[in-house]
Amino acid sequence: MAKSLLGLRDRLQIHLLTADTHGRQESLDRQLGLQAVRIQAGGESLAKAAFVRALGADQVIALGQGANDVAMLHDAALGICVLGPEGMAVEALMAADVVAPNVLDALALLYQPLRLVATLRR
Repeated sequence: MAKSLLGLRDRLQIHLLTADTHGRQESLDRQLGLQAVRIQAGGESLAKAAFVRALGADQVIALGQGANDVAMLHDAALGICVLGPEGMAVEALMAADVVAPNVLDALALLYQPLRLVATLRR
């Protein structure tokens, strides 16, 4: 995953938001050479959405799968709901524009944006 994520740095600014539920973010930060933004417990959904709006929601692609990602997925220009080992909250699924079976497939969509065009064409 690190290679796929870091390969997008030449095209996108990458921001990681996390509540660090599993306590592994420090290790992930080192692996990725990034510094995740830690969201405090309680009010995660509002904090994530506020972060997206502060970046300029019309320019943001957001990935998430949890109930606390719903507002962020909804507010972002493109919300991608990712099925992860933890599952996927139905509310997150409904708030997203696209669903990906895993993070790597979600990132692959960003490498090949014409796939997104095909998916989102009306």
